Amino acid sequence: MRAIISSKPGPASEVLSLATIPTPALASPYDILVKIKGIALNPVDTKVRQTNDRSDRILGYDGAGIVEQAGETALFKKGDEVMYAGAVARQGTNAQYSVVDSRIVGRKPRGWGWADAAGLPLVGLTAWEMLEEHFGLRPFEKQKKEHTLLIVNGAGGVGSMATQLAARVSRFTYQANKYI
Repeated sequence: MRAIISSKPGPASEVLSLATIPTPALASPYDILVKIKGIALNPVDTKVRQTNDRSDRILGYDGAGIVEQAGETALFKKGDEVMYAGAVARQGTNAQYSVVDSRIVGRKPRGWGWADAAGLPLVGLTAWEMLEEHFGLRPFEKQKKEHTLLIVNGAGGVGSMATQLAARVSRFTYQANKYI
């Protein structure tokens, strides 16, 4: 398969190259092999590239594609369309194929394009976890009381997702997008 490899820490223009490498094998019974159809770029990709300690690191955190192979206890089967935010400890999604633990994978919604599906997982999960774990808001549950929430930098990826989720539970959601 073809993949974008990071050879060492450094600027993308100096350390990234296109390489032909073996297609990865499943490492656990929960794993699935995904034929990548869409990827997203995230700040975590830059951080991983700048601290890369491997000579063959495939970057890429978010991905969407079609399951090509499934482990014996995987939660998806061959042909399923999926999207996911991977794990930093594994190889990334900037390749033709990616192996991921099916327990951190979601089904791609019908009607969504591959780019849309790949662009949601990390920002969506980050926004959801912030609202639920740090503020106790449950976007898809009926709330017992009214909430007011200020989202700083609501125009960014996580901020815009948090705004949409928070609007489901708050009568008033405010954004602050300009630094003073």
